[in-house]
Amino acid sequence: MPHRPGGCSFAEDPERSGDQARLFWSAHCDRRVIVAAARPCAPQEPAAIDIVQMPHRVTILQVEGEHEEIAIAHASGDIRLCLREGTVTRGPVQLTYVLQEPGLAGRLGALQRWHALVNTGRVPRALHPVQARQSRWPLLIATLDALACGCSRRETAIRLFGAQEVARQWHHPSESLKMRVRRLIAQARTLVCGGYRDLL
Repeated sequence: MPHRPGGCSFAEDPERSGDQARLFWSAHCDRRVIVAAARPCAPQEPAAIDIVQMPHRVTILQVEGEHEEIAIAHASGDIRLCLREGTVTRGPVQLTYVLQEPGLAGRLGALQRWHALVNTGRVPRALHPVQARQSRWPLLIATLDALACGCSRRETAIRLFGAQEVARQWHHPSESLKMRVRRLIAQARTLVCGGYRDLL
């Protein structure tokens, strides 16, 4: 299919319903996409991977004259690869990974999940990105609300943790509550400035 400007591509008829469409976000938009180059190799070579033969649902989008986009579905989500060179459709390959900013942390996390999937056939719960963020989302949303209302750091803390907890902990020598609120405010501002793409 020809390349068109935009953040995503579809692997099939765009008339297909959204809940069944196989959507590929560009590596520029989705920081969980692993960018790599593939080199053909013999099956017995170290680090040889035959992606098409993996016991998971594999979807490959070939962008004519450019590259391949690959989605590997597993029990807890999916892993996305963007091949700048080579193909995975002709047998085992060795992958060389491209790591660069922006989005390095997200891609490193994706690489950890990919490494686990290739070597064990599963992604441990501790590596699931949603598990790590899920407990933080309500606090981040409340922090965004507080910032939108012009709340001070202490007022934000009261909204998040209650007046009694703030009265008890705000001036504690460790300053743990203050530091936690500072981190939440910084994370909330990062979301507003484009970090929300990491949640895609």
